Order: sequence, then structure tokens, then C-alpha cells
Amino acid sequence: MIHRIIQDKTANIHYLFHKNELSDELVIFLHGAFADHTSFKGQEEAFTPRYNVIFIDLLGHGLSNVCTVKDRIDATPEQLKRIMEVEKFDRAHIVGVSLGALLAQYFALKYPALVSSVVATGGYDINNRNEEAGRAQKESVKKCLWLALTSMDKFRRFAAGQAVHRPENKELYYRMAQGFVRKSFIGMTGLRKVVCERKDVSCSYPLLLLCGELDTDLAKNASLQWHRSAPGSRYCLIPGAGHTANMDNPEAFNETVLGFLSRTPRPPRTPRR
Repeated sequence: MIHRIIQDKTANIHYLFHKNELSDELVIFLHGAFADHTSFKGQEEAFTPRYNVIFIDLLGHGLSNVCTVKDRIDATPEQLKRIMEVEKFDRAHIVGVSLGALLAQYFALKYPALVSSVVATGGYDINNRNEEAGRAQKESVKKCLWLALTSMDKFRRFAAGQAVHRPENKELYYRMAQGFVRKSFIGMTGLRKVVCERKDVSCSYPLLLLCGELDTDLAKNASLQWHRSAPGSRYCLIPGAGHTANMDNPEAFNETVLGFLSRTPRPPRTPRR
């Protein structure tokens, strides 16, 4: 894996790139809120023998620090486009979890020609208003902000408890959340541009929607509602997994996603030479 950095405005965006000489397809993994690229440790061994792979630290997470108020998470599509240009790929499969699932859609919305497929885990449709999910998200944000103001340690423990089901993964998530600092919340305000009601938005790419079997009923309902409103999409529950299903049950997650990607029509040409 090669560690690379691109600069966007005043922020440095860090990512790891695995080059597969036997494949011309790229898979980009986008992690959940407060985590970092290491949340996909359970995917590395399964995906790198078959694909070119990028694991990114989203803005405000891991090593990709927020430097000024100009750095916002809604710049992710432009950052991904830049990374693809650097690595010389025309298209990519985007695999997003939670926050990453929202940003995967936003990238596809802005740059549909660059997308081979989207896999969204623990997400919801960013273009359609879901009042119940919106209220729950606002309440969660309020609690996170209150905890962060009083104790970042308590905030990170809370975030880990919400993200994964297995006790050992809670500790791993807590460690990843060390890279999310108070200044990172500035970058997260960019979500206001990501999630908003849009009319006449169609999904032109293959779409796989996943949700952990042990995730909240609200999350499962939101994912299922999205599936019903997206013709041609596929939906699957990952058994024994919480919100970050790729960590709680990597075997089932990997098998499901790899099966989906193998059935996705290949683009006419990628990477660029």
C-alpha cells in the first residue's frame, strides 16, 4: 500500500493506494463518521487481490485534518476526482459506510460519469426528505456536540458504542476516533450541502444497499425505504452486524460486495494511460 497526500484548499487529504497490475478496476472505500481508513482493515485482504483499491481518510478524520473554516466535508467529491486523476482512473466503484454512504451518493450526483457502482452501508437517500431520520440525526448531533464540549473522551466512547456491535470493535472504533478532534466539527458542517431535498434525481449506476442486522430499526427502515424508491437496486442485511457492518461481520460483507461487483458491467475503458 502506498501512502499519498493531495492538498485541497488548506487541508491535506491522506489516502492509501494499492495497485493491482492484473486489474483495471478501482474500488474506493469511504469510512463512517469519526473513524478513519483503518475501519476497512477487514476488507484489505479480500479486495486487493482482485482490484485496485483506495482507502481514504475523509476530511477531519484520521490524518486528514481540518485547518481552517474553508475546509468542509462537502468538498469530498472534488477530492476523490483529484485522487482518481492522480492515479489515472476514469471510473471507480464507491463503497461507503454511514457517512461514507452519504458522500458516495454525493460524488455520484456530481460526477456520474466517474462512477461504476455504489455500495452504501447504513445510509439513506440524500436527495429525498426523511423526516424521521432527519430528526434522529439532529438529536444524535446535539448529543455528540454536548459530549464533545464536556469531554472528547466521552464523545469518542459514545460514538464507538453507536457505530459497532462487537465489544472488541468498540475499542478499535474508539481508537480511530482519536483522529477526530473538536476542530473536525467545522468540516462536518458541510453536510448541509450533501443532504438536501432534490427533485428528479435518478440513479443511473448499479446500487447495492446494505444494513447491519443489529442496526437500529430506524436505520434499517431508512435503508429499506431507499431500496424501494430506487428501481434496480439490491438490498441485503448483514447478519450479526451493527451500524458499521464491514467491521462487525467482514466475511459476510466482503462476500456480498464482491459478488455484487463481479456482476456489475465493466466500463469500456479504465484506467487512463
